[in-house]
Formats: sequence, structure tokens, C-alpha cells
Amino acid sequence: KAVIPARFDAIAEPFNSGQAIIILNNLYGTIDLKGKILISAIYKKILPAQFNLTPVQNTAGLWGFYTSDIKLDIPCQYDNFKFTNKGKHIFVQKNGKWGMINQTNTQLAPFDFKHIESVSAKQIKGTRFNSWELHAPNGDKKKSFEYDSVAFTKSALLSYSMNGWEGLMNTDGTIILKNSYEDIDDIIGEVFAVKKDGSWGVKKLNTDAWLIDPLYDVIDIDSTCVHTGIKIGNGKSMHWKLYDFSGMLLYSGILSDYHAFSNGLIAVKSTSDLWGFINAKGETVIPLSYNWVDDFKNGLCKVEKNGQQLVINKSGDIVFNHQDVYLFSIGLLKLNAHQDKTYTYTIDAKTEIIPINTEFVKIKKGEKYGLINTKGEVILPTIYSDIHVGNSLKTFSVVKDNIIKIVQLGKNPYSVDKKIITT
Repeated sequence: KAVIPARFDAIAEPFNSGQAIIILNNLYGTIDLKGKILISAIYKKILPAQFNLTPVQNTAGLWGFYTSDIKLDIPCQYDNFKFTNKGKHIFVQKNGKWGMINQTNTQLAPFDFKHIESVSAKQIKGTRFNSWELHAPNGDKKKSFEYDSVAFTKSALLSYSMNGWEGLMNTDGTIILKNSYEDIDDIIGEVFAVKKDGSWGVKKLNTDAWLIDPLYDVIDIDSTCVHTGIKIGNGKSMHWKLYDFSGMLLYSGILSDYHAFSNGLIAVKSTSDLWGFINAKGETVIPLSYNWVDDFKNGLCKVEKNGQQLVINKSGDIVFNHQDVYLFSIGLLKLNAHQDKTYTYTIDAKTEIIPINTEFVKIKKGEKYGLINTKGEVILPTIYSDIHVGNSLKTFSVVKDNIIKIVQLGKNPYSVDKKIITT
């Protein structure tokens, strides 16, 4: 016959000193020999009684102690603990710092220590944290801190580290985020990236819940959105997702790269290696169809598509075709604030532009060639079967009437020889 009916999920620890530790709905409690609940099943963890105290850990991860008459004389407020001096005293850690209490929760040693241990029944020794001071620009001390490290962040908050774990605090020393993270980075407003158990996630100040769960290898937060990245394979390839500051997906697709928000747009690259642009709402403004893109400047952006360089505006319209890009780069094409184009040399549909160097451009009309400089000035008229430009800026080789001639600016041309060549 069962003395205690089977109504618990599991027995975590058998009876010891008249109580057993049970699990109910994934929480811990204790019962007596008749199955009566002694400590309600509301705790994350309960350890077997030691020195007439039962350690309990609440769902926030803090430890307290029940006495043998089932009273919580030491509330759950400590990060960690260890008994000392045969259980008469307890080393307890609070906010990352160690101190000492007795079984009635009377503080015997201040919470100032990084490490603490007993030397004898009446002596302890400990190692204090580093001492840091915050000074005003005039040199006046504003505040002092005792942590492993204290550092400025990108916001008005300070980061602090104790025992290898990082947290955040105000400049007056008020703890904003308890030091329970491996790393903290990119604080933008109330949103910040934190590393937990080897992965990055995003949290918001003054909230316990994760804004974005810690599932990522890299997180980058800027003024527009949150970029979360996962490494692909052993190389440098990444897959990125974009979230807004409420933790919702900003853009539904997976990206292989992106540019920082610039001039109202974000350049994004698909997993098929094509670039386009989205706005701050995650809406596609310019389709992902380019092999390469620059950032927008003055409303224009250089792009490359199918091996040709182009310039587009924020509507995705082509402002410069491949030839215009070259002409603009050497000064033969001007663009005003209204994106109206002006050529310093008359170029029509029958004119072919052939780049040569930074000084000269070969012009082809029909089957005849000419030469102009980058100011649009005619150097050689369009009457030659071919023109060759070497290192000289004044001497050129031309072919006319099947004869090779040398032309020197300001002088009469002369033939290389009298032989007629076949072209």
C-alpha cells in the first residue's frame, strides 16, 4: 500500500532529515514523510539540507535558505553561496561581490570581495576588486567603483565587468543590467546586443525578456535596424536578417551582405549575389538585380550590371549609361542638380566613344576616327582610318588613304614611308 500517492512528476532527492525534494510542473518543493507539502513547489532548484538550512533558488536564479522549522529566514537575494566554519557562517555573493552572513542573515563581512575564504573560525581573507574613478572634465571626482573593469559605451551608460561577466550601469553606479553576460556591444538608445552562452541576441533596457533571442554569431545595430548574422561554413560567408527595434523582421528575405543605412536607403545583397536597395521600413525600393552597388551620394549611385557600370537615381532610373559613366569621369559630361546632362562635345547616336587614357578619347563616326581631349577640344578631325596614341601627348600615328603617317601637334604630318598598306 502506497503511503504517499503518486502525484509528483519526479523525486529529485530521497528523504533526508524528514523531507524529500520533489518536482512538480518543473519546479522544486519538499514534502514530509506523510506526503505533506513543506516547501511549496515554486523554486527553480532545491538542495538537500545542510547545517539545518535548506538552500532554495527562485526562478530569478537567486538563493535563500529555509530553517528546519520551514521558515524562509534568509530571503532569496544571493547569486551564489558556500558554507564555512562548520555551517555557522555562509559566504554569499550579491551583485557579483562576496560577503559573509550568519544563519540569521546578519551581515558579518561587507560585500566587497572578488574572492573570499576562511583562515580560521575568527578570520577570513579576501581579494577586493579593482578601484575605478569617474572624473568630470575639470578633474573633480564624480564617482568611484569597485569592479574588475569599468568602460564607457556608445551611450551614456557604463559597462562593468566582474568575474568575467559584463553588465551595465549608470554613471551614478546604479545597476541597469546585472553582470550575467559574456559581452555587451552596440548600445543604441534602449536597445543593445548581448552575448549569452556563446551566441548574440538583443535586449531592451529595463526588461527581462529577449527582444531577439541569442541565436546569432554576429549582431550589428545602427540607427535604423538590427542586423543579425550567422556564419555559413568555415569561411567568411554570412547570412543576415534585418529586424526593427521591436524585434520584428524588417525584411523577410535572407541576405548575404548589406551596407550601412545611407541617404535614406540600405543596400542589400541576396543569397543569389544580386544587390538592390530597401528603405528604413524594409520595403524594396530598387530591385535586387545588380552585380555591385556603391552607396547613394547626392541622390545618385554607381552600380554594375552584366559587366557594365551605370549610375542610377533613387527611383532606380538609369541616369548614366556605361558610356556616360566614362564621359562623366573624364569631364566630357556635366550633370546639374536636376540631373540634366550636358556634353562638352556633341555626341549623337552615330558617335562611338572609345576610351584611350586620361587625356584623350577616340571618336568613331561610321568608319572614320578622330581624337578629342577631355575638354571636348578636337585634336584630330574624324577623317582617319585608324589612330594610335602612345606615351606622347603631342605625337600620334594615324592611317589615312592606306598610308601610315605621324602627326605632331602644331606641325605638318609626315609619312613613315611611301609604302601603301592594306587595311
